[in-house]
Amino acid sequence: MDAFCWAMDERPFGQDDLGRALLEGHPETGVPGFARIRDDLLKDLVMAVNLLRGMAAGMVVTGDRYATAEAANTGIPYARPYPEWLREPEEYKPKLGPSGLPTTTPPPDFVSQAIWFLESVGFGAAWPDADLDGVTRLRNAATALGYVISDVQEQIAGQAGRVAGAGFGPATAVAAFERAARVVHGEGGQLADLRRQCEHLAYCGQIAYDAIVKARRQFVASAVFVLALMLLSKLLAPQLGLLLDVAVRKLLRLEGLALRITLLVIRQAALGAMFSGGLSAINQLFTTGDIDAAKLVRDVYHGALAGGLMAGAHVALPALLRRGGPALTGLAEAMESATWERAFSRVLVGGAVSTTVLATAGWASGAGWNWKHAAEMGFGMAVLSTGAALSSRAWPAPSYASLQGRAWKQSPAKRWHDVKWALGILTITAPAVSAFALAKFAEDRKNPFFLQKRVGQFGREFNIAKGRSMSATDGKDSSLGASDSRRTKVGEVWARTSLDEFVQLAYNVLHKSDMSVINDRPLLGATRQETIAALGPTLGPRWNEADLAGKPGLFGPFPNKIVELGLKPKTDAFDIQRGHTGIWHDKTASLRSDRSILWEFISTYISRIS
Repeated sequence: MDAFCWAMDERPFGQDDLGRALLEGHPETGVPGFARIRDDLLKDLVMAVNLLRGMAAGMVVTGDRYATAEAANTGIPYARPYPEWLREPEEYKPKLGPSGLPTTTPPPDFVSQAIWFLESVGFGAAWPDADLDGVTRLRNAATALGYVISDVQEQIAGQAGRVAGAGFGPATAVAAFERAARVVHGEGGQLADLRRQCEHLAYCGQIAYDAIVKARRQFVASAVFVLALMLLSKLLAPQLGLLLDVAVRKLLRLEGLALRITLLVIRQAALGAMFSGGLSAINQLFTTGDIDAAKLVRDVYHGALAGGLMAGAHVALPALLRRGGPALTGLAEAMESATWERAFSRVLVGGAVSTTVLATAGWASGAGWNWKHAAEMGFGMAVLSTGAALSSRAWPAPSYASLQGRAWKQSPAKRWHDVKWALGILTITAPAVSAFALAKFAEDRKNPFFLQKRVGQFGREFNIAKGRSMSATDGKDSSLGASDSRRTKVGEVWARTSLDEFVQLAYNVLHKSDMSVINDRPLLGATRQETIAALGPTLGPRWNEADLAGKPGLFGPFPNKIVELGLKPKTDAFDIQRGHTGIWHDKTASLRSDRSILWEFISTYISRIS
């Protein structure tokens, strides 16, 4: 008994839906799980053990009484008295393991749920997280306990026969003992019932083992089907695309944009129908061993509907985004090109649309609102569609990738890249900037930020946000660098890390939209005049025009040159290098150069800080 309880001290069925159902059953419908069957068996086992203890103690006490009487009659002394504890045997209580007997499964954590969802999305099913070796141990423990009970049953039957045939005691007492023994060890007795319960528990363990193995095989079959469908769409897309193009032209007489949209809807509907129908057939085969034709047709129809509407959403979203500002227009351009934005948007938008369609279709067909299954199927359909498009290389290169110079600096695509880069950098640096701001406020009880007038795009003045590193500032003059005596202790460290400038990402880049992430820094009016004078009458106006053509930036090519050449602020060499770098950047600015400048700044910044 104790060994059985220790063997049951584990939860090998896993935390997923299958594992929880195997352990806990389905209380709403009254279907017991492994835990309830085990607990019922244990309860009856404890009663049986205590009954057998009582019967054995009674036999010893009664036999001792007869032996004492016999000794008095014969005059032979009886020298084997029974222990006193047999008068009232101690009640048996099973010794449980450290965790007791688990009856429920703790809810899975967020990471596990995310992994299962991603597995269902990518492969059509989730891999069961059960421990098959642990399930085998539970099954073997129940089987072993059944053998022990059978052995005890045989021993009691043999001992009962010996007692009854001994010829001691009144006939009525012997007959009563025989009847009581048969209730315990007889074929319809308590031990026989316990043996059958052990066999049933072992059978439940075997059912659980088979269900987990079958679920793993279903995962493999679903994954193979999804990968094969993606490969098939890649291989057949060029040939079938031409045939479909010709058929739609002749039958529907469509041209231009209407033709492209129609072809996309048909392709996505066909892919959705095959995805939904194939996974439905696999699920039915592994669940029931048969295929319900009506359910299969319904799932194929739902998949085609979701795929067609998903394609319509892919076409409509960029058109809607173009009605927004420059950042959304740049995002629309990225979504129509071979970029990660397009892949991500297709998965996100397509998954949301397909999930809504599948959930609504399931509700309309009487199956209820199953949002979890609808999300797994919907986003799986979107991932399959996106993967098939990527593998077939059907997406064009982004048109803005070839933009250069002022065409790039003034394009909506640059604004979109500014937004996503600013969000990414702020995610990492915002905690440090907040910590410095709090420390600065604690140092002198003044606002840790201030606004300063700078010259922006096309010569328009704007307010730039900065972290306050000095004891006080009116925002009219620039810092003298590390040697500036007006800096406080906290302000000096804040400025040394350059994090006092990162406030501009949130205020000027994202909120006000008057700065870019990559371009030359905005200058004070006086500093701008000093640079023009240092460059001379020819290059000065040329640099001024080039510098004002785009939005000023937080990171530019010139700060990297300062580190490379070791230039000192407030010198002619410093101003001249700023001018030449600005003119060069006005001609060569592009998406590639922006990425290069950003990466160079990050590398330089890390080496400087470390």
